[in-house]
Amino acid sequence: MRAWLWICVAGGVLSAIGVAEARAACRENPATCRLLADLSDPDSTVREAAVSALASMYRETLPALLRAFKDPAIRLREGVALALGAMGAKVANRTVPVLIQGLRDASIDVRWASVEALGKIGPAAAAATEALQRALADPELEVRKEAARSLGKIGDRAARAIPALVRALRDPSSEVRWEAAEALSAMGPAAIPLLVKVIEQGDPDSRAKAAWSLGQMGPRAAPAVPALIGALRHTDREVRDAAAKSLGEVGPRAAPAAPFLAQMLQDPVWRGRETAARALGKIGSRAVFAVASLERALDDAHGNVLVSMGPVISVVGVDDLVVIATPDAVLVVPKDEAQKVKDVVEALREKGWDDVL
Repeated sequence: MRAWLWICVAGGVLSAIGVAEARAACRENPATCRLLADLSDPDSTVREAAVSALASMYRETLPALLRAFKDPAIRLREGVALALGAMGAKVANRTVPVLIQGLRDASIDVRWASVEALGKIGPAAAAATEALQRALADPELEVRKEAARSLGKIGDRAARAIPALVRALRDPSSEVRWEAAEALSAMGPAAIPLLVKVIEQGDPDSRAKAAWSLGQMGPRAAPAVPALIGALRHTDREVRDAAAKSLGEVGPRAAPAAPFLAQMLQDPVWRGRETAARALGKIGSRAVFAVASLERALDDAHGNVLVSMGPVISVVGVDDLVVIATPDAVLVVPKDEAQKVKDVVEALREKGWDDVL
């Protein structure tokens, strides 16, 4: 018998299906058996090549891979999981249930490989959402990190994992926290209510990462603009900077934030000023409108000032408010807040920063 066949049989690579059956399988399809042996090779380059080859031959190799996933050899199970993931969505109905079982494996390497494989399968692995949520609490850092990443790759089809990902924003590892933030951004608008809650009530690091997640959604995060404006006043610099950047990513629909970003241009630290200026530039011409409207409000000695770019504005029973409405958003600000903007605007013009206004 050839050396690689002895490796498959005597070495235990296919021990799960028995020696006699392994020999028969290898005689029938020697290429598959050789590749399975390569999954246990000490050279990582050989293992990676075997994973790729087994995935490309999925019609011929899938049955043997599913059997080999029960093998006692850890390195083999790890390689099989990676090969199943590399097959992608085309055979997800057969591979996902097996990989879910892999998330309960005693070996960290097999659990990690199973989680990564589910991420490679992508949205077709949505059935694994509950299992991946549990993996966010795995005792091993690498498994938790990969679980968050894989949920992000599944995307909004894994939306029921949003509460678990929000909890992961408090993970002891910053790597896990960042992966959770990125995954939440991939969930889209369904994640906005809980992210807003984090911005309003969470610890500074969680608030900053929640703000970042919203920014990655771009204009779709417009409903979170009021919360992001509130975060501009937070005592923690990272929170303020993250909120400012995210308002810029929202773009023109964040126009109500312009006066508050203009105030941030007086930040004593240059990074804060730069972040605010960039955000105002991304908001564009509607930022000009919002700031200019506040300037006009300062010239009115009493009463409300209502300025609209489209929507009809009506107020009853209130005084000394400035209300600015754009097609996408509405800013309501007391006049004493509006007064703070005037000096900022004048200072910017004196410095030649008209492109920001």
